Amino acid sequence: MVNYPGRFTQQMWTKNFGGIDAKATVLNIGDNEAADITNWNIGLSGAITRRDGTAPLVTIGDNAHPQAVWWSPFYDTDGTQRFAAIAKDSAGNLDFWDASLVGGAYTNRGPTGMTLSGSDNYKYIHANWKGSVLVANGTDTPIYGVYGSTVQDLKTASLLSGPTVVIQNPTGSSGFPYAKYAVSALTARGETVAVQASNPSGVAWDWNSLTATVYNAIAWSPVSGAIGYRIYFALGSGAGISGERSVGQTGVTDSGRYTLIMDVPATVTSYNDNVAVLPAVYANYTPMKTVSSAYRTWTDWETNGWPHGFAVVARGRDERCFAWRENYVWASALNNPIDWLSLNDAFAFSVDGGTDKTITAITSLYEYILIFTKTQCFVYTGASQQDITLQKVIGRGCVSQRSVVNVEGDVYFWSDYGPTSFKRIMSGADISSSTDFNKRIQNQIFTDTNVDEWRRISGYRYIPENRVVWAVPGVGQTKNTMAYVYQFDVNGWSKYDNWEFTHCGIDASYGVYGLREPDTNSENSLWNLMTGNDDNTVAITASYKTGWYDMRSWDTRKRLIFTDIVTDRSIGNYTFSVTWSWDYGIQTSLPITCTQTTTDGCTIETTSSTTTEHRVFADGIGSAFQLEFISTAKLPCKIIGWRPEVRGKGVRK
Repeated sequence: MVNYPGRFTQQMWTKNFGGIDAKATVLNIGDNEAADITNWNIGLSGAITRRDGTAPLVTIGDNAHPQAVWWSPFYDTDGTQRFAAIAKDSAGNLDFWDASLVGGAYTNRGPTGMTLSGSDNYKYIHANWKGSVLVANGTDTPIYGVYGSTVQDLKTASLLSGPTVVIQNPTGSSGFPYAKYAVSALTARGETVAVQASNPSGVAWDWNSLTATVYNAIAWSPVSGAIGYRIYFALGSGAGISGERSVGQTGVTDSGRYTLIMDVPATVTSYNDNVAVLPAVYANYTPMKTVSSAYRTWTDWETNGWPHGFAVVARGRDERCFAWRENYVWASALNNPIDWLSLNDAFAFSVDGGTDKTITAITSLYEYILIFTKTQCFVYTGASQQDITLQKVIGRGCVSQRSVVNVEGDVYFWSDYGPTSFKRIMSGADISSSTDFNKRIQNQIFTDTNVDEWRRISGYRYIPENRVVWAVPGVGQTKNTMAYVYQFDVNGWSKYDNWEFTHCGIDASYGVYGLREPDTNSENSLWNLMTGNDDNTVAITASYKTGWYDMRSWDTRKRLIFTDIVTDRSIGNYTFSVTWSWDYGIQTSLPITCTQTTTDGCTIETTSSTTTEHRVFADGIGSAFQLEFISTAKLPCKIIGWRPEVRGKGVRK
C-alpha cells in the first residue's frame, strides 16, 4: 500500500451523498449532508443521479377544448390494468375516457355531467375498487366508471333492479292469454327489488274463471331485510290475441307493463290471486311499466350536497368504500362500492373535534382507519357499524387526499407541518408530531412553497428506487411547480424543479405518468414523468451543493491537495461541472468542466469500463471546503462519490 506522508489517514474512502439539511448552518452541517439538491436522485449506495426527463405521451380529449382534469390507472375485474381520465370533448363538456394502454387511444365513454374545470382539478378525488373507479368533486353527482362501458353517475349505477322474475301459469288454452306475475320486495327506501318465486298453481286466466275459490296461488322465498312485498300482474302470450300486453320471458324491467295488484307485509310469503278479491283492479286494468326508482345512494347527497371524495378502507377484511362531505362519513355496504343502503350493512357517522372539522383525507393502515382534517387525525379501528371505534386523536392533519402515499408498513402524507410519516403509531407511541424525518427541510418547506395552495399537492411512491415524490406549488404559485423527493431508504431529501404535474400514477411496468396543471402547454396531454434527458426539449439543470468538510482547526500548514470525483461512465457520455469553495465561502473557485474523457484544468486519474475518476486540484489553505456539482447538458450523469485529499505539515505531494 502506498504511504502518503502527511496524510491524516492512509485509507482510501469515498464520501457518500446525503440529503438536504436546510436546518443546519455552515458550521454544523454534516459531512454527508447537502446545503441544497435540485434534480438529483439519491441512491441507496450514496450516489446521485440526475433525474429523468419529461415529455407529453398522449392526448386525451379534444384539442379544440383542451382540458384534462383527472387521470388514474386502475385494475379490471380480471386483473388487467386499465387507465381512465376525465377530459373535455369537442363540445367542451367533461367526458369519461378510458384506454387499455397508458399511451394508447383513449375512448370516449360518455359525458360525466361534471362542470368543474381549470384550477379546480385538485377537487377530483377518486377511489379504485373492484374493476371500477368512483370520482367525486364535491359539487356534481359522483361518477362510476367501468372499463369499456358507458359512464354512469353513481346514483344511476346504484339503481336497484326492477322486478325481473316472471311467474306464469303455462296452462292457457288456445284463444286466451294466460296470467303472468312478478313479486318484488319492498326496501327501506320504499322501492322494490326482484324476488324469486315459484310458478303459481291454479287455473288459466280467461277473464272470468278466477273466483273466491278458484285462484292462482303464488309463493316466494322471504328476503332478508324486506319490509313488505308487492305482487304485479300482466297478460301472457295467447294464440291470436290482438293487442295483448306481454313481456315474454325477458323480464318486466326492459319491456313489460304490469299492474300492481297487492301490497303485503313482510311476514307474508304467499298470495292467492282471484278477481273476486280485487274486482276494481281488474275492471280498470291499466298496466304500467314496473321500473324500480330505488337508488342505493343517500337522499341526503341530493339535498345537502354530494360527497367530496372517496377512499377504500380495510382492504382484505371488512372492505368498504368511504365517502365524505364536511365532517360526515358514509360507509358503503360490505364489498360493494355502489350500495350505500343501511339495509345492506352500510352506515354513516360524524367526525367531531379539532379547529377545522372539514375532512380532507381518508386512508387505512393495517387495522387502522385514518380520517384527517387539516389539523388532526382521527384513528379508528373496525370497519363495520358494530365495531368501528375511535381509538385516539392525533394533532397532525392532512392538507390533501392526493398527498397520501402508503409505503409498506407506513403512511406518508403532507400535513399542516409539511411531509409527515405515521410510523410511530405502529409502535404504540402517543405522538403529537409523528416522526421527525422532515425536520431537516421543514423551514425550507414554509419559505419555498405556497402554503395557501397546499390542497393541490399530489404524491406517488416509486417502488424500484424507494422514493416518494410530492408535487407542490412553489412560492406565489397556484399550481404544482416543484417537488420534494424523499428517499426513504437513506432518509434523504432532494428537490425537483419544473414539476408542474398533478393526478400522478404508476403503471404495472413502473412507468410514472401524470397530467400537467392547467396552463397553455398541452392541457389535455398525459405526460411521461420518467423519459429521456430533458423536459420536452428544455435542458434539466441539476445542482448539488455539499455540506462543509470542516478540518476543525485553523492551521496554515494544513492542506486540501485535491478532490477525486468518481463518476459512472457505464450510462454513457456525460458532462458536469464542479466548483469548490473554502473558508465558508470566503473564496470560491471557477467551475471546472468534467466529461468522460477530459477534465478542464485538472486530470483524469483512473478510467475503467464503468467509472472515471476526476482529480480536481485545489488552491488555497482553507480549513473548510464545500463542493457544488452542476449538470446542464442534455446527457445523463451519475456521480458515485467524492474523496478529499487533506494533508498536514505543509506536505503537497
